[in-house]
Amino acid sequence: MSTEVEQNEIQAKFDKFKTCSSADAAKIKENRGLLDQIIHTPPFEKFFDYIETFIDMVDDYFSGFYTEVPFGTIAAIVGTLLYIINPLDLIPDFIPLIGFIDDAAMVGFCLRCVKFDVDRYRQWYEE
Repeated sequence: MSTEVEQNEIQAKFDKFKTCSSADAAKIKENRGLLDQIIHTPPFEKFFDYIETFIDMVDDYFSGFYTEVPFGTIAAIVGTLLYIINPLDLIPDFIPLIGFIDDAAMVGFCLRCVKFDVDRYRQWYEE
C-alpha cells in the first residue's frame, strides 16, 4: 500500500475534484481505449469492475439516464478517471512497475468515498 505521505498527497489531489463538466466526461469518453488499456494492468485488477462501473456512471449521468447520484460522487469519479489517464501525476505512469501505483491508490480512495452510491447505481442498472 501507500505511505502516509503518499496518502496525504493523494487526498490533496482528490480534494481538487470539486467540480466536473460534460467536457470532462467527453474527455473520459475520448480516452476510453487508453483507460481500457491501463485498467488491465496488475495494479488495477482488483478494481477493474468498479472502474468499468465508474465509466458507465459518468456516461449515464451526463446523458441524463441516471441522475440519482450526488454531484460530489460524480465529480470524484470523473476526477479519478481523469487522474488515471493523466500520464504525469504523482508517480509518472511511464516509470516501469510503479507508475500506476498512485493511480490505483486514487481509485481505492475514491471507491471508499463513493461505494454506497456506486452500489446503488449497480442495483438501479440491474433492474
